Amino acid sequence: YKNKKNFLNLAYHASDFGVPADWSFSATSHGKGPWDGLAGSAKREAALESLRRPQDKQILTPLEFYKFTKEKFKNVVVDFVSQEDITNLHSEVLEDRFECAKTIKGTLGFHSYSSIP
Repeated sequence: YKNKKNFLNLAYHASDFGVPADWSFSATSHGKGPWDGLAGSAKREAALESLRRPQDKQILTPLEFYKFTKEKFKNVVVDFVSQEDITNLHSEVLEDRFECAKTIKGTLGFHSYSSIP
């Protein structure tokens, strides 16, 4: 999904995270990477685990899913981002950033973008 906010975040990626970024847009269900397989495995394992558990011990919340995934996939770094974290990031950083965002004409004709360090 291409919009001015995504492009602005791409431009800030190096300063936000300390590494430059590339963003490639592809058709639905194309351009999948290993992270997509890992996410699919985590969701499948959580669904199977819920089927094994009694009704009152189901995995129903994001926090329960995080705890299950962290325990199940010990060789994978799993982080939890709460709604409060997202709200704080939006109000502390993104609101001001997005106020200055401008539409970039012609982006529909291209499919790969890189941040400039």
